[in-house]
Amino acid sequence: CSSDLVIANVDGGISQHNDLDARRWINQGEIPANGIDDDQNGFVDDVHGYAFDTSSSQLDDGGGHGTMTAGLLVGDGSCTGIAHGQAPAAQLMTCRTLSETSQWNAIQYAIAMGADVQTSSFSYKANFTPPPDYRMHRDVAAASLAAGLIRVNSSGNDGAFAADPSSALRVPCNIAAPAC
Repeated sequence: CSSDLVIANVDGGISQHNDLDARRWINQGEIPANGIDDDQNGFVDDVHGYAFDTSSSQLDDGGGHGTMTAGLLVGDGSCTGIAHGQAPAAQLMTCRTLSETSQWNAIQYAIAMGADVQTSSFSYKANFTPPPDYRMHRDVAAASLAAGLIRVNSSGNDGAFAADPSSALRVPCNIAAPAC
């Protein structure tokens, strides 16, 4: 994998981790922590990405999930000498998100900032209140593809519930957005 490859991880943020620190994408147009949108892209201090759930540059991962998915992507082995990431030489653009809308905004950011690949582990289930906006997920997927962004997302297949006739996640409602 090339060090020129930029992967946008649209997930729960990222915490400091030796296997990930050298892999963080750097927005060359930003000056860190000066409180100014130096590159005039609408995002202040987006040096390593942006937190779309809080509209800030604070990318810390409170729950650990985003850091885990980042490790699966670009973990380079700095801690153990064993690279565990699928693309350990790639750059990681962090797009912290917590909702459908913040996910869609993060994907637009990834396209605008030149990411090659976007991945997310978030999915939205048919039994959520409100239910997912399937049409918007399809539109975002089509726009991403047209822009040349390769996207990978959790398929959200809740197969364990598929055969249970009393489950809200039975077939055909067991495929979550954006996989649907």
